[in-house]
Amino acid sequence: MVVKVETWIGGSTGNPNKVEAPAVWFKAADDPTVLDFSNPITLPPPDETANSQWVYLALSFSGDFESKTVSNIRFFVPFKVDWNVGEGGDVLVGYRGSGDIGCPEDQYVPPSTEDLETHPFYSGEAEPVRSLNSFTYFTPGTLDSGPYSSPASSKALVLQLRIGSDADWGVLEDFPIVFRYDEV
Repeated sequence: MVVKVETWIGGSTGNPNKVEAPAVWFKAADDPTVLDFSNPITLPPPDETANSQWVYLALSFSGDFESKTVSNIRFFVPFKVDWNVGEGGDVLVGYRGSGDIGCPEDQYVPPSTEDLETHPFYSGEAEPVRSLNSFTYFTPGTLDSGPYSSPASSKALVLQLRIGSDADWGVLEDFPIVFRYDEV
């Protein structure tokens, strides 16, 4: 079995284009795998915030599963994302109060710079977003319960960078997101 990280971009509601994503950048356009300086998030006016496009990250399972099943897919950041994103800024994760946090493919909507809280899969929740920093080794988020025993894509983690007018500008240092799963 081969497991890769993919991002979902473009496409239409319920039908994303899937692209391998060894790294992504938060940008103002739906091209997170294009690692360049085009489409930056511009600093907003004082006392306002600005958003990146939503970034979808999922796991892609392919190849021979050899009678194995993948389940209990979790994610976390191994250390605090310590960016100065300004007043009201954060790296946000679409969140659901119960069940899987990941967005199913049939609930996919093309990325937007609208507040992540407005994403249809999360908007009805009492707490539709959380800081990525709240998902640690000791408190991982459940992305997708599974199970998967044949080639497929997991549900997607939906992220957004929100910045305040006093945020640092330019390229900020990289941070990893760790995905773990059970394979039996």
